[in-house]
Amino acid sequence: MKEINQNDVKKYLKELSKNELEKEVLNLFKKFKDVKEYFSIELNKDNLEGILSYYKEKISNEFIIERDIEDINFRLIRKYISDFKKNCGNSRYVVDLILYAVEQGVLLIDNYGDITEQFYISVEKLFADATKHMRINELTKENVKRCKKIVDDSSNVGWGFSDTMYDIYYESFSEYIDFEE
Repeated sequence: MKEINQNDVKKYLKELSKNELEKEVLNLFKKFKDVKEYFSIELNKDNLEGILSYYKEKISNEFIIERDIEDINFRLIRKYISDFKKNCGNSRYVVDLILYAVEQGVLLIDNYGDITEQFYISVEKLFADATKHMRINELTKENVKRCKKIVDDSSNVGWGFSDTMYDIYYESFSEYIDFEE
């Protein structure tokens, strides 16, 4: 089978009538969850809050412990964030979603105590991603308090987790930290 590229698809689509094109898109919509999700977001661009809530719920569901804690799928959580980022385009909402995932992770640690090292590393990476995204999009100042609360909430956790979370926080927010606190 010959590998196709974007030009091949364009040529194919130009050959279709409007009715055939509609059928093709509807067929994709029916067959592929990602296409369905794309159109859900595309047709609700005026309701970014609702879309954000939808993705927060998906992330929250990953942190529900009805199974082994090791079954929490950070790859899927990252996919939700990536999908939202690709389809939403609003950096403020992307940061909010990433921080929400970090908060859910810290909350789970608070509720269940020690978890696996990989779990801690995954939460730390999300926090680092959030702070990087804040710096790139000049959203750091408006997120200082929320990030400080995350760090404070992680302060009683061992395994170097609280130290790493503080280091990420300090690196990102040092100009906003009141050392008198």
